[in-house]
Amino acid sequence: MLLTALALLVHLVLLRVAGFVVAAAVLFWLVAMAFGSRHRLRDMAIALLFAVTVYAGFTRGLGLPLPAGWLATWIR
Repeated sequence: MLLTALALLVHLVLLRVAGFVVAAAVLFWLVAMAFGSRHRLRDMAIALLFAVTVYAGFTRGLGLPLPAGWLATWIR
């Protein structure tokens, strides 16, 4: 439970600084660790893929802007 709370706190801090994709990927990865997953690299790859998919779905599909952060030049 502590790791999940830490993941949410890190997400809030990273959201403005690093953008949605990085913040969400770290959040998903840490929550997977909190649930006991031991496949760290696989979980990070899935978290990154999921975060990029959600970002694209919201920004391009629905037209709702999410903070792009560091990756703004690559994903626009």
